Amino acid sequence: MDKVNPLNPLISKLRAANFKEDNAKRWEHSRVYWTVQQLGLQKELKKFERENRVDFLSFQWLNDLSCLPMYLACVHDLGKQPLHRQQKAIHPNWFKDFPKLPFIEHYVDLVKNLPPIIDRPIVLIFPRKGFGQGLILHNGDLVDYLPFDTGCHVYRMKENSNNDFLIVQSYSSLVSIFKSGF
Repeated sequence: MDKVNPLNPLISKLRAANFKEDNAKRWEHSRVYWTVQQLGLQKELKKFERENRVDFLSFQWLNDLSCLPMYLACVHDLGKQPLHRQQKAIHPNWFKDFPKLPFIEHYVDLVKNLPPIIDRPIVLIFPRKGFGQGLILHNGDLVDYLPFDTGCHVYRMKENSNNDFLIVQSYSSLVSIFKSGF
């Protein structure tokens, strides 16, 4: 067995990379687990846990269940700083320059990398201080996916269009729509 030098600077970089990856998986796991609890999918979760040996749940598992009308994905890291501390993401920019917000790039990458057979609205969940389960960006319908008593940001992608919108809202408000029996 080879001995590893504990003073090797590469070890600390490897540990930092592993911690960052585990932190992202933990964040996604907690959102998936919360969603399972809210929607009463405990039977499906127990079946999944019996059949698979995984440490963390993922949104891919929820998407494979096909029990939700939207395709869910998440991103944990939106840059070196949290979203609420990024200068690009201050609230006036949401109105002035929405396409340059930090989470838009992740959403565009997600849409590009998905197979064209996905015909459901696409949701990207991302962290934001003040929103326990995070915020979401999606291209769903305004009528179907927005509860009556919630706030949101709506961005019209094409002028004079009634159905090409990007919507930012809290993830918990979307889950409440699913819970009410969409």
